[in-house]
Amino acid sequence: MLKIRNKIRTYNIYFVFIIVYTIFIMKIGDRIRKVMEFKNMNYRSLGILLDYSDGQTRNIIINKSVPKIDFVQNLLRSFPEINVNWLITGEGEMLDNVSENQKITNYSKLDNIELIKHLLERKDELIQDETFKDYVRMVMELLMADDEREKKNRALEELKEIALKKYSKRG
Repeated sequence: MLKIRNKIRTYNIYFVFIIVYTIFIMKIGDRIRKVMEFKNMNYRSLGILLDYSDGQTRNIIINKSVPKIDFVQNLLRSFPEINVNWLITGEGEMLDNVSENQKITNYSKLDNIELIKHLLERKDELIQDETFKDYVRMVMELLMADDEREKKNRALEELKEIALKKYSKRG
């Protein structure tokens, strides 16, 4: 049962990455760069703050790679004045004008359901986007690789059990 939950959790994480990536087609790296410049930081200092290497941070900012959810979460926790909607969608102003408590509430409301709604609103546009298609293919390959790895691990466990039974009978 635990393996099934972990598998479901893994699929949920990949699904969220797909959702988040589709939103990031609008160049979230450019918006993260604006935050970095606004805070007078460089790749290294931002990476240290967010527990990422400066290389990983640089690749995200130059839109070479997609930030993971924990990167975005850590960024928003570190800079609560940043408008969540602006960071994710590019809509609105960079700085949020609400109180700290409201910022936390607004951030916690940004969940998978809202991301899914946003995606569904943009589905026609996304279906035509080659970058999105490539990313979906890549995620599907990762999921299949996970399935294959799990099958191999199960087969190894079965072989181990057979070997243990065989050698325990000899002894």
